[in-house]
Amino acid sequence: MSFSAQMLLMLSIFLALVAYHARLVEITSRLDFLWKLEAERELADMRETRKNNRQLLRNILPDHVAHHFLLDRVADVRIVIFLPFLLMHYVL
Repeated sequence: MSFSAQMLLMLSIFLALVAYHARLVEITSRLDFLWKLEAERELADMRETRKNNRQLLRNILPDHVAHHFLLDRVADVRIVIFLPFLLMHYVL
């Protein structure tokens, strides 16, 4: 095989590898964009759910009790654990 044929073969292989890599980068970028959109939608849904839960908590419990739970960082855990007790105590 002559030197020019070898160089042509090497150049064509290099071009194919660059094209393949470009395609992989494009696919990865598109997936990252779609995942980012999905994450933003999920965050918006979580904010809306949190807002609705806070409103429900304010409607169910007295103001001072709801205020206590809403100010604390671990309020979500406490609400899940103590909400049945609070509902029995204050509602019934």
